[in-house]
Amino acid sequence: MSFTDYIEDIFTTLENVPYNNNKMEAFISYIGNTGYDSSLGSVQPTENDVVYAYFRQRTCLALIDCLQNMSFTSATDAKSALQICAKIINAEIHYCYDSGDSQSGQILSSYLASLTSFITQESAQLPDVINISLNDNLPACVIAYQYYGDATRDDELIQRNNPICGASMPTNIEMLRF
Repeated sequence: MSFTDYIEDIFTTLENVPYNNNKMEAFISYIGNTGYDSSLGSVQPTENDVVYAYFRQRTCLALIDCLQNMSFTSATDAKSALQICAKIINAEIHYCYDSGDSQSGQILSSYLASLTSFITQESAQLPDVINISLNDNLPACVIAYQYYGDATRDDELIQRNNPICGASMPTNIEMLRF
């Protein structure tokens, strides 16, 4: 099996994964193994530059597709995902231009601009995440009723805060602005 077949196998496998943070993180971890240095926010030269560049560019396009198809629950989550992915995609754009591949750089720039516009429009329609401090450990359903007027939104609080037990939420929690 050639390296490009291996790459396509990875993407075929990931096509079956729902569009969510896990899929986004999988793409990001693959990019990290092919010359992208997250601490520097740039692409470092490798022995396999041409092959790795193809893989990173293919992954950048998959990341863009992933973000456009994700269902965000808050504007904060959407903007955060965009910021993480834009940093990676911008690094690849710079790499493209620095290595003389302006056509790929222009394509990625165009897709990133479209993604940024899309996420900006989508996030404008979503609530922000807020942090609140409570005086006591309360059940999630009580907090949901007090802040949202709807006790059935307790699952949302539990999912966002991952408490040990939903019957006793921590005193500092993250929730969506109502």
